[in-house]
Amino acid sequence: MRKIARKGHLSYRDACAVISYWGWIKRSNSYGFYHKYVKPVCSIGKAKEVVRRHALRDNQRWEALTGPGGDA
Repeated sequence: MRKIARKGHLSYRDACAVISYWGWIKRSNSYGFYHKYVKPVCSIGKAKEVVRRHALRDNQRWEALTGPGGDA
């Protein structure tokens, strides 16, 4: 989280890491950890938005190469 805070923006790889940590935090007794270290730097919603936009961009590139609904 310090690295993300220093960079000032959330890359795709960082967003994936944040979402992964969120899954770990939800299933353990780490809610205080989330509020102390993760939430001040990045929200889960923001991380999901970065991943969603990346997936849409990849899908558009794939369709441009193969045509709508086509396989390569």
